[in-house]
Amino acid sequence: MSLSLSSAAICNRCLCQQAARRFLTAHGRRSLSFVPYNADTLSPQAKSTRPRRRAQTTNGVLPARRFSRRSALREDGVPSPQSLPQSQSPARPLPTEYRSEGFVHLHHRRLISITGRDTAKFLQGLVTANIKPEGLFEHGLVYTAFLNAQGRLLADVLLHPWPNDDGLGETLAQKRGDGASVFVEVDDASFETLLKHLRRHKLRSKINIEPVNPDDVAVYHMWSPTPPESTHQPSTSTSISTSPDPRFAAPGPSNHRCLRRRPDGQDEQTATVADYTLHRYIHGIPEGPTEIPPSAALPLESNIDLLAGIDFHKGCYVGQELTIRTKHTGVVRKRILPVLLSRSIESAPIDVDTLPRRYTSHLPSLDINPSSQDGGRNILAAPKADAKRRGRPTGKLLGAVGNIGLALCRLEKMTDLQVSAEAAEELMTEPVTQLADEEDVLGGPVYVKAVVPRYVRQGIEDAKSRKQRKSEDVCEEDDEDGN
Repeated sequence: MSLSLSSAAICNRCLCQQAARRFLTAHGRRSLSFVPYNADTLSPQAKSTRPRRRAQTTNGVLPARRFSRRSALREDGVPSPQSLPQSQSPARPLPTEYRSEGFVHLHHRRLISITGRDTAKFLQGLVTANIKPEGLFEHGLVYTAFLNAQGRLLADVLLHPWPNDDGLGETLAQKRGDGASVFVEVDDASFETLLKHLRRHKLRSKINIEPVNPDDVAVYHMWSPTPPESTHQPSTSTSISTSPDPRFAAPGPSNHRCLRRRPDGQDEQTATVADYTLHRYIHGIPEGPTEIPPSAALPLESNIDLLAGIDFHKGCYVGQELTIRTKHTGVVRKRILPVLLSRSIESAPIDVDTLPRRYTSHLPSLDINPSSQDGGRNILAAPKADAKRRGRPTGKLLGAVGNIGLALCRLEKMTDLQVSAEAAEELMTEPVTQLADEEDVLGGPVYVKAVVPRYVRQGIEDAKSRKQRKSEDVCEEDDEDGN
């Protein structure tokens, strides 16, 4: 048997390249950059170094770029606050003083409508509150939260009753179904995440889940030191419903959540969103993903239990295991509290009633990055003269308007509250804390003084009393069994 010279002198690799050349020549390709191949396995031996495909253009114009949270520019060409140093973030207008009453459109709050006969059953398995079809909105709105499977918060929400058809537009009135139909109010930053979460768990439930157009129904908040009947009421021509906000304590100022159709002309607002945020901070009410970081915050640390947003006697729901275990066997050592920021050390306790009078806009607001995984700025114990290290943070600043903000505080380090017996000997009666790494940004140390609202102090004391009575009952039962 004789072999031709051409076939005997050419290896398998070269034969593959020759076949590729003939194929490309027949199809009109002029050039090719070859990648070495193993003739036995026909698998590439190295990664291709082809240049990236150029973006297709339309009439010479590149398509619009998709910007992420970490992008340096937003779609309008303005640098995003996350991409700038904290000292260079765009300044927002601050209130000159605290407003004791106001009416404001919350443009950062969105609504999701859930209609159908299985609405109450569907929500019962997802939220922390007890959702009953009968008498659901007997006491006004329902404050609750959605958790993930690990027991961390996805979003804090307010459930609104579906108003009468007379107050709704024709489009929404046609979507009313049988059963308890509700509006789920959520922060705009968590809107898409919650909408996907609801649709993922819908399965075969007889419900309809749809986003509500903000032009059809908008969210407003109204607060005043007197009941709404005796104060200035906005025009009712565009009003849909007005309900008490369950997060604010009853003895305090009147707070109502309003659903309205967007007016055609100028809106009747008497305050700004910054005024509303300051009002929340003074009363210690967290709201939204900036102050309650999603997939990181715990419901008990975010005071949702103290704001009547958790029912510990209801059945199973997503994320229940960690919440119930912490309630009955654990100790909540951190809570979200109002804080007073100042240039000097505040050693004396601060009365919560005097907090509105102590507000000032001279201290610039500290922009908190909502996409930060840390969930705020660290608060450290003020250094002592003989201390070589500060230790771990005593809290995190979540947001601030002027010199008043909200912070996740270690109660036994930043307040006079005692949540565990072993910390009684180390209790700090005059804790002094300050923000970390603020001297270069604001020109000096910023001291942080935590203020304990009445509902937090009362809730912690009631929980301690219940645990003490329970332990005494257990001891009495043990004594009876021993006798």
